Amino acid sequence: MSRLSTHWLSRLIAAAALSLPVLAQAAAYTFPTTMPAGCSGSGGSYTCTALTLGYGDTVAIAGTKPATLTINGNFDASNALINQAGVTADLNIVVNGTLTFGYQAKIKGNVTATAVNDAGGGGVVLTGNLTATGGNVSLGYQTAVSGNLSTSGSGTLLTAVW
Repeated sequence: MSRLSTHWLSRLIAAAALSLPVLAQAAAYTFPTTMPAGCSGSGGSYTCTALTLGYGDTVAIAGTKPATLTINGNFDASNALINQAGVTADLNIVVNGTLTFGYQAKIKGNVTATAVNDAGGGGVVLTGNLTATGGNVSLGYQTAVSGNLSTSGSGTLLTAVW
């Protein structure tokens, strides 16, 4: 290979490498010490604005238990692992908006949301109760809820059957 070809090829490889997306690393959040942006609180009472967790993010509760996490807006749980080292009674999540599960999200806690959407492809495991206060509960393929599943108002319960 000529020197010109080698130089051109090395620049092409470098440009291609720079154009690749940077792989995101999952975040580890611990309430109350390391909370996601937009969250605040103490003493077992935490409030977040609309919250989106990333792929593989973890959320742990280290402070006062039981803790209540209130999200004023929509909550996208991606495929996060929430309170996995805790017990269900440690965490109550209140979503004043729509809760959207991601593929294989895992949550230990009781969840109340305006509406619930499992748009991420299923495989979600919720260890606790799931309640929708004003909308539908739509669960994907192989999603499991170990507690009570309910909706009030005009909402309906929908599950995927394959």
